[in-house]
Amino acid sequence: MLPEALNQLVQLLSQLPGLGTHSAQRIALYLLEQDEGYLKQLAESIGAAKENVERCPRCGGFSAGGSCAFCADESRDSALLCVVADPLDIYPIEGTGGYNGYYFVLGGLVDPLKGRMLDSLRADELKARLEEGEVKEVLLALDFSFEGEATATVLVEELGVEGVRFTRLARGLPVGAEIDYADEDTLSQALKYRREVEPAGESTDE
Repeated sequence: MLPEALNQLVQLLSQLPGLGTHSAQRIALYLLEQDEGYLKQLAESIGAAKENVERCPRCGGFSAGGSCAFCADESRDSALLCVVADPLDIYPIEGTGGYNGYYFVLGGLVDPLKGRMLDSLRADELKARLEEGEVKEVLLALDFSFEGEATATVLVEELGVEGVRFTRLARGLPVGAEIDYADEDTLSQALKYRREVEPAGESTDE
């Protein structure tokens, strides 16, 4: 049986996304082997991030206070809005150099199996953003998973605004791919060949 202090550390680490008990134990062991200076710096960095990193009131992405750097950049194309599930999805897309619009963080994905529907996300804020009239294209940069596809479908059906078309990342991303794990070349291709998304039952074919 692990000492209580070590067991508590493992339990806390195992709550992190993607970590099981075995991985948490390995990380805990690694931390125990580090010197006091590193551990102090790690703790201070976590505290500083918690205290100083905020959410942008406009897009929902990360900010050091007030509007984020993307929303504050007036040189961007206001007619183009990229919708992502999570703030971290913004950075690989931005890294491609192939996108110059604004972003909107939805705050997750629809998951009918877990009872998470559109009304639990920032859908109302997104609709309000579209009704401002500047956005002409909504690029749905969502994971190519069951949840991502369900979210894209529901958004197109529920948030349609006249004069706004919905597009989806296209070739380059395999089925089941997660945006934040894709490399920049793959994402660049997906951006370039994005396809239009229509409500269920409609088709873009001539």
